[in-house]
Amino acid sequence: MLREVERRGLYAEMGYPSMYEYCRRELLYSEGSAHRRISAMRLSRDLPEVEEKLKDGSISLSSAATLNTFFRKEAGLQKVYSQDDKRAILAMIDKKSHRETESVLAAISPAAMIPPESERPITQNETEIRFVVGRDLLQKFERLKSLLSHKNAERGYAVLFEEMANIVLKRLDPELKGKSGNEVAKSTVL
Repeated sequence: MLREVERRGLYAEMGYPSMYEYCRRELLYSEGSAHRRISAMRLSRDLPEVEEKLKDGSISLSSAATLNTFFRKEAGLQKVYSQDDKRAILAMIDKKSHRETESVLAAISPAAMIPPESERPITQNETEIRFVVGRDLLQKFERLKSLLSHKNAERGYAVLFEEMANIVLKRLDPELKGKSGNEVAKSTVL
């Protein structure tokens, strides 16, 4: 059904600016569910056997969506797969969990599986920040957390980043040079 709605542009005729909005507002899917269904539908358009695999449960909706996203990211990285290559990769994720699918795809192309950096407001005063770091940077963060553990027994990343921000701002910001750590922390609320 979704494939036909997209192919004929029926979502636009119904007043929706995109397939995503059609799925969210007309079909009442959650954000994630709408994304997964559209991605799986687009993958099945390219690889028709996906539809049968979804029906018989040999791949999950999440895995199909992840595979579609993988192929899109790879294309953005100038890596284009033939239909035979795509079918071979599809076979590799057959009967795999979503996490196993992610591992298979990461082994093929680690760069394509790195999620983009993101910010998401949680409350009026708090924001979730997500990003991927390499092993060397992670080891540096762990070392810093250990060195700063006398200041904070929790040693969480949020505390670490706040302390690092205070140190760097004190060093670089002309308005904060010469102030104590507490003064810097209080004056950097932007």
